Amino acid sequence: MKLIILLGSGGGLRASGPRAGQPGILAPLNFPVFLFTSGLFAGLVYCHLHLCCGLGWLVDQFYWELFRGLDGPKGTRRWGVVQAFLRNAATTMELSFVAILTSVLLCLLLVGADTIFTTRREEFTMKHRVRNDLLPVLPKLVLTFYSCYRAAQVTERCKKAPALVNMVISGPRALDWERAEKLQNVVQYIAQSDAGFYIFSKRLDMSVVWKWIYIVGLFLFYFVTYSR
Repeated sequence: MKLIILLGSGGGLRASGPRAGQPGILAPLNFPVFLFTSGLFAGLVYCHLHLCCGLGWLVDQFYWELFRGLDGPKGTRRWGVVQAFLRNAATTMELSFVAILTSVLLCLLLVGADTIFTTRREEFTMKHRVRNDLLPVLPKLVLTFYSCYRAAQVTERCKKAPALVNMVISGPRALDWERAEKLQNVVQYIAQSDAGFYIFSKRLDMSVVWKWIYIVGLFLFYFVTYSR
């Protein structure tokens, strides 16, 4: 399925020749391919979103159980289980995640090449470029960034864990010295575990997502304002 998505990502490209009545995705040969691959793409992204929401709920559930019991050793064991779930899920998803990002990048590169190297004057107008080149890519782009956002939120939840546990230790709820020390060990364990959502050993957080958004935004600005 990932290979089909990658091969069909350019379904919005032009169909040349007399058999193609209209350029872009409206061409009879292109439109069915575009619908089919877009459906596969949306289904794969939905699976990612479902798993990322589940991973976020898993981290939140750990917080709730830790704050309710304030048991240091038990919290350490539970965080080890949470971390194992996160690593296993990220390892399972990383290939399809890269397939999604690669398909969107391929679409953007083909759209840019189609804009720069076109030789037909009527195909260079702003209305034509937006309708036949940019609009077919925008839904995939939005879904991809939202999927990256949900995955990065898993990492952000893990990064905030030490601060939340420290807040409980120093809060109004009275704790004996021994229990507070054990919870402090949990804080150190969580901070040193460096848990989160990883893609091929690269930790995905919001800073990475914002960099991608800025780069794509720069490309879209160049695409819209490009003229000869």
